[in-house]
Amino acid sequence: MATTRYVLLAALIQSVFAEDGYWTGHDFQDSWNSIAVANGMVLGTNDSMQRRLVSAMMIGDDNSPYINTSDWCAGGNPENLCRINRVFNTEAFPFLFGMADSIYSYEKLMEAFARYPKFCNEADVNFELNADDACRNELSVLYTYICDYTGAYETASTTQIWRQCLYINTEAACTPYNASDSSCYYNVTTGVQGEWTPEEYEQYYGRGAVQMKYNYYYGPFSLAATGNATRFLSDPDELQDDGFYAFLSALYFYMTPHNPAPSLHEIATGYWLPNDNDMANNITVGFGATINAISPEECGGGYNTEEADLKIEYYSAFAEFYHRQAQMVNMDCANMLPFENGGTFTGPQHWVSNPNNIN
Repeated sequence: MATTRYVLLAALIQSVFAEDGYWTGHDFQDSWNSIAVANGMVLGTNDSMQRRLVSAMMIGDDNSPYINTSDWCAGGNPENLCRINRVFNTEAFPFLFGMADSIYSYEKLMEAFARYPKFCNEADVNFELNADDACRNELSVLYTYICDYTGAYETASTTQIWRQCLYINTEAACTPYNASDSSCYYNVTTGVQGEWTPEEYEQYYGRGAVQMKYNYYYGPFSLAATGNATRFLSDPDELQDDGFYAFLSALYFYMTPHNPAPSLHEIATGYWLPNDNDMANNITVGFGATINAISPEECGGGYNTEEADLKIEYYSAFAEFYHRQAQMVNMDCANMLPFENGGTFTGPQHWVSNPNNIN
C-alpha cells in the first residue's frame, strides 16, 4: 500500500462512540482542533468537525442486523444501498469486473457498503452534482484505486484494462511460505506502529481489494470491522478468503483520513477544500488530489508518472462508463507537493488506540 509514509490508519470512531470504549475516563476538550470527549463520547465541537468524524465512521460489527439482499431499497437497509443499486446494479458488476477472483461478488460489495452509510450518501458541496451523480463519482474514485491494486494488467486481453479489476486477492508472489522474504515482509514492531503487535508466524503482505499491508493497518481495521483488534492480526487470510472483508478493507481505505491528507471520500464529495497552505503546495480540488493523498511520491515532479497516468486512465474510463456525469476536474498531480501540517485537514481526524496519542 502506497500510504506507508503515514503513521497510522486508525478510523476507530466506531470503537469509541460508546461510554464503555477506549475513551471512557479520558474526557477533554481541544478547542483549537474542535474536538472533545464527554462521558466517553468522541464529539466534534462544531458542525463541520462532527460531520467529518461521523462521515468516516464504520457502523456495526459481525453481529450487525440482517441486510435484505433481495431488495436493496427495503426498509431496514441503510439508505445508501438503494442509491448505489440504482446507479450500479447487479448486471453492471460482471461487466466491470468480469475477470474478478471468485471471492468477489456484488452482494459482498453491497454488504460492505452497508457498513459505511455515508458512502454515496453525503451531498456534493463543490462539484455541482446531484445525489446520484455524486454517488457515481464516489464509485469511480473507489474503483480506480481497487483497479490500481488488483488489476490484471493484461494489455493483450480483449477486455479493457479498466475492466480487469479484482483479478487478485493476494499480493503476487507472496505466500505464507515465502513471506519472510524482504519483498513480502510487512511486520513492524517498533514505535506507534508496533502497538499493533504482529502474531508469531503471521505475515501481513497485501490482501483484499486494495491489498492491505502491514500489521499496523490490519490491527486498526480489525478493531473497526469486528470490535476485536487481534482477529485479523491472528488470521490475516480472512481478507483474501472472504469477499466481504476484502471489500470492507477497501472502503476503510477510502473513507479513512490519511493525516495530514483528507480521505478520498472527503475529496470526492467536495468537502475538502484547499486552504492557503495547500494552495501554496499547488494542491487543488479534483482527482489529482486523491493521487497526492495516497501516493505523493507520484506527484510534484512537473510531469505525470506512469503510475499517476494509469490512475487517471482508470478514473476517466469509469467516468465515461457513467457518461462523464461524474467526472472531477484537475486530473493530474504533476505540480503538487505533498499534503503537510497546516493544510485544511491537519489535526485530529480519526483516533488511535491510545487515548493519550491523538493523531
